[in-house]
Amino acid sequence: QPQTRGDMPNVSWRSISIDHLRSHPLFHPLPHPDLLAVGALQDLMKFRQHTWQWDALHQGRLTTSRLSAVLGVYESKSASFLGVPKSLQGHSKVLSAFNHLRQKPPPHWNHLYQSQTLSMPPLPELSPTVWQEKEQQDSQLAKYSYCPSPDTENAVYKKNDELEVRLAWGEEQEATALLNVINYIHSVDATAKVKEVGMCTFEGLSEVRDVPANYLDFRDTNMYYEIFHRIYHEEGLPLIGASPDGLIERQDGTVEVVEIKCHSPFIMGGTEDGRFSVAFRKHRGHTIPTWHIPQIMMEMFCAGPRCQSALLMSFYAEGAKIFRILRDDEV
Repeated sequence: QPQTRGDMPNVSWRSISIDHLRSHPLFHPLPHPDLLAVGALQDLMKFRQHTWQWDALHQGRLTTSRLSAVLGVYESKSASFLGVPKSLQGHSKVLSAFNHLRQKPPPHWNHLYQSQTLSMPPLPELSPTVWQEKEQQDSQLAKYSYCPSPDTENAVYKKNDELEVRLAWGEEQEATALLNVINYIHSVDATAKVKEVGMCTFEGLSEVRDVPANYLDFRDTNMYYEIFHRIYHEEGLPLIGASPDGLIERQDGTVEVVEIKCHSPFIMGGTEDGRFSVAFRKHRGHTIPTWHIPQIMMEMFCAGPRCQSALLMSFYAEGAKIFRILRDDEV
C-alpha cells in the first residue's frame, strides 16, 4: 500500500525525464544547442528551453510568464472578479515584471551562437532502448512501452511548503504530461508530429513571407513585419515571445501549440505521520482558468499565422483533461 503521508513528497512518481522523452520514436526533439546552426531570426526558437541561450532570450522581453501580471490579472480587484486564487494574487508580480522589462535586450543575438563550433563531431545520443514497441496493441493509447533501467532514480524532495512542492512537481512531471499528449495525438492523427520548441520570438515572425493565400485572416503576408516594426521601432515597446510546452504540426502545414499544467496532489496538513498528504481529487473543473487565457492566446500569436488553436492539458496524478482553444485575434 503506497504511503500517503510523510515529510518528503515523491514529486517524480511515475515521471520520465526530458532526455528519455527526446529518444521517443514519435517525438521530434530539438538539436543540442552546440550543434545548432542559426541563420535567421526564426531559428531562435530552436534553442532548447532551460539552456543558457533560451534564458538569454528573456532579457528585456515580455513573455507569457509575466503577461497576466502586466495585464493586472493578479491585482486584488481584478483577481477577485476573475476568481484567481488568493495564493496567486498580489502586486509584487507586476512590480517584478516592470523591473524585468526595464532591461534592454541586446541589439542582436549573435552571441548566442558565435562561440559554437559547428564542425565538432556529433554528441552521443541517448540510447533509444528505454522505448519498446508493443507487440500487440491493446486498448491503451500508447504504442511504445517505457522500459528504463532499474537504477533510474526518483527525486524525493524535502520541501518546506506546499508552493515549493507544487513547483517541483510541475518541473518533474512536464515530460510525462507531454508523453500523454504524444500518445493521444498519435491515436487520433498518425500523421501529426509532436515537436519540442524553444522560444517563439516575435522578431522571428517578422520574417514570415510564405503564408498560403487560403489563410483568409492572413492574406497580407507582411502583417507580422508591420506590427513588429510599429511596436518595437516606432513606439519603443518591448520584444515579446512565448515558450509553449510543445508544437503539433499537421500534414496540411497548420500547427497547434501545446500548453501543460501539472497539478500537484500533495497538500500540507500536519499530523503525527508527516507534514504532507496525498489528496486525489476525482472531480476536476470543466473550464479553463481565466488567468491562463492571456498566456495561451499569446503563445498562438507568437507561433505564427499557421497556428489557429492550442491544446491545453491539465495533468493530474490520477489522469488528465485536454482542452482545445481557438485563436481569437480580437482578444
